[in-house]
Parts: sequence; structure tokens; C-alpha cells
Amino acid sequence: MKRLNLIPKAGAGQPFPAKGLFFGRPGLNIVLIVAIFLAALILSQYVLNQQYKWKLTKAKNQSEAAKVQLSRLQTQQLSLSKEYDALSKKKSLLDAKLEYLKLAKRDKPGELSQALVYLPTLIPDEIWINKLLVSRDGVAINGSTLNNQAIVKFMDSLNRSNKFKGSNFNFTKKSEIGDATLYNFEIATNLAE
Repeated sequence: MKRLNLIPKAGAGQPFPAKGLFFGRPGLNIVLIVAIFLAALILSQYVLNQQYKWKLTKAKNQSEAAKVQLSRLQTQQLSLSKEYDALSKKKSLLDAKLEYLKLAKRDKPGELSQALVYLPTLIPDEIWINKLLVSRDGVAINGSTLNNQAIVKFMDSLNRSNKFKGSNFNFTKKSEIGDATLYNFEIATNLAE
């Protein structure tokens, strides 16, 4: 029996048979594959690290912006708080004035105005009225005269009228002006009901 060799011999036109994947050394192939894998792993870690750095920088910037915004809002809140306090005080003063006006309206303001219109008819010619203070409790009249008896006459006129009652002296002050004596006084009186 005859044996035939079907494997061709290496010749000039035929390539050498491959012994390994690369350069024919299997150990080198494994090292090369591991190096490529490690390079891919390192590259992916580097990319992830860069992404985290970018996110961290962005978060720091947002945190700084939030701190600046918080500081601005706190300053604005303090300013608004001061303004609120001032407006609250102003409101309470205006409420008190409004309440006074409401009470004055209920207390027959027509009588007060009639009494004030009637007052000049009670003042003697020797008296000058310097100031007139009107309150809920009554009227305070500040004036001056050269005749001390004119003050007594004025108080009697007030008490006899049907518009005023309970007149009395708050004070009398005497001062010298040249040869004349000037009497400054204040009389408190109440409106008749």
C-alpha cells in the first residue's frame, strides 16, 4: 500500500503556515490582549474621573451661587423687616387717630364746633387768646391780659354760658413790661353736656 502525502511542501509561492495569532508566540498574544484590556479599563476610569470632576466643579459653582443668593435674600429680609416694623408703628398711630376721630364723632362734634364759635363772644376786650387746645376732656385756653380782673370776668362768663362748665385756673404768670404788668394765664374748661 502506498501512502500519499497530501500536505504540500512549503515552496516559494506558498505562505508559511501560521503558528500563532501574532508572530507565532502564544505568550506574547496573551500579554498583548491583557495590555489592551488594561488600557481600555484605564481610559474608561479616566473618562469617568473627568465626568465626576466636571460635576463636582458644577456643584461647587452652584453652591457658591446659592450662598450669594442666600446672603442677598437675608439682607433683603432684614430690610423688609425694618420697613415692616416702621409701617406697623405708623399703622398703629393712624389706627389710634382713627379711633379718636370715631369717638369724637360719637361725642357730638357739632357741640364742640358750636362752643368754639360761641367762645369769642365770651372773651373780654382786655384779653388776647394766644393758644387754644381742644381735647376729648375739655378745652385749655392760654392768653394774656394787662388787667388781672379780666381773667376772673372771663372765667365767670365761661361758667355762666350754656356751652362751657367747670372752668378753673391752670396757672397765672406775672411779668413786667416797662411800666405795665402782663398776666399770662391758662384756663381749663369743659364742654357742657
